[in-house]
Amino acid sequence: MSIHSDFYSQNFEDVLLARIFADIPVGFYVDAGCQDESIESVTKYFHKKGWTGINIDPIKSYIDQYTIQRPKDINLCCAVGASDGSAQFYTVFESGLSSLDRSRADFAAGLGLKTAPSTEVQVMTLNTILEAHLPPEAVITFLKVDVEGYELEAFKGLDFNRYRPKVILAETTKPCSRDLVDDYAKISQLLADNSYIRIYFDGVNTWWISAEERWRKRFFEYPVGIFDGFNPHDIGQEIKGLNLEISNLRTSIHQRSRPSLIRRLLNKIAS
Repeated sequence: MSIHSDFYSQNFEDVLLARIFADIPVGFYVDAGCQDESIESVTKYFHKKGWTGINIDPIKSYIDQYTIQRPKDINLCCAVGASDGSAQFYTVFESGLSSLDRSRADFAAGLGLKTAPSTEVQVMTLNTILEAHLPPEAVITFLKVDVEGYELEAFKGLDFNRYRPKVILAETTKPCSRDLVDDYAKISQLLADNSYIRIYFDGVNTWWISAEERWRKRFFEYPVGIFDGFNPHDIGQEIKGLNLEISNLRTSIHQRSRPSLIRRLLNKIAS
């Protein structure tokens, strides 16, 4: 059995997605609220396997990472909403809490996190983005939405009759909790009205599957584990081994940088 340590997501989303789509060698993702290109990324694992997709985030430094690391992807610096236009965006440094929602920034500030004055950002609907950038004949394998309180608006801007992601996962919990967002019932109803089946809640995200792909629901029947190529113990041991290597290298560098005993004696005599 092969154990992989190259998963990246914060809550095993990519591990589960790898199971769900094991039959698709190369797929296409859309990541609204992609944030860092590697840290806690839901799509990095698939990028390394040759998948491509559309990455969307209003923070330019994140999109710059994608532009460098994923030149074959479409990387867009904008926010996602129910209509095209512009809006005030609130940046929270060193966190995933930046949002169009002022209350999210206030919450982050209450935690002691550093925030920036609001800035105006471009807002585009998923319809506009997909119409302009979805490659011809491309099928959206999965859509991930993590836009810090604007998930409902993001879904309102998507024509589900025209675009049918096989699986949708969206962060549906309030910051730093398992409590569902206030719009959760509206989000669920909107997706149900468009023939998406709510199939799973992982403590952070809610997962939906299109009615056409309902046969994949069997992949949600058991939690992430060793048969998904994920073993926390083995990964933990690998991390310990790497930390030991780092410690040994630091010791070696330190010892090499110290004057030799003979050199110290000669310096002492000379003085």
